[in-house]
Amino acid sequence: DETKLPTQKVGDKVENGTVITFYYEIIKYPFTVEYYYDGVKDGSATVTGSAPEGTIITLANKPKEGYIEYYYSKDTTIVASQTANLFKVYYGKPNITISKTAPTEVDYGEDIEYTITVKNTGYYGTKVTVTDELNGTIYKKDSSTKPVTENENRLTWEIDIAAATQNGPAVETIKFKVTIPTGA
Repeated sequence: DETKLPTQKVGDKVENGTVITFYYEIIKYPFTVEYYYDGVKDGSATVTGSAPEGTIITLANKPKEGYIEYYYSKDTTIVASQTANLFKVYYGKPNITISKTAPTEVDYGEDIEYTITVKNTGYYGTKVTVTDELNGTIYKKDSSTKPVTENENRLTWEIDIAAATQNGPAVETIKFKVTIPTGA
């Protein structure tokens, strides 16, 4: 047998003149916002608090010099959980190194193949301009493995390089050939 209770509004008088008063408590759930720089958590930047379910937390922008925000928790709405409200903000910066290698010996008349390696060990991808001066050599047309701009004896590449990952640095490789002019 189902018992039905009458619906009462706050402050309504019931038949005997009694006023019904409702009390409620807003339940707040803990949250944490963590800030990472080059993959390392900065405990001094961590923010903790509590808020009711459904509250949207605004993430503070806390970059350090040279760092760029590259990822953050997209949904920052508080959920009804004592442990699930962890929001992370990641900052990084590129850390670029460029090296150039060539064969140690080349026979007269052979092409010389150079390899330029662009490496990013940082946690932020970027665009890198690479230039190479051709001193005493001539660029062999269409030999570059990446699009190149040729201006007299200077080659220029615009390289988009990704961020490093937990598997290691991001690497882009450019190969191209030059010839030594006859009589040089």
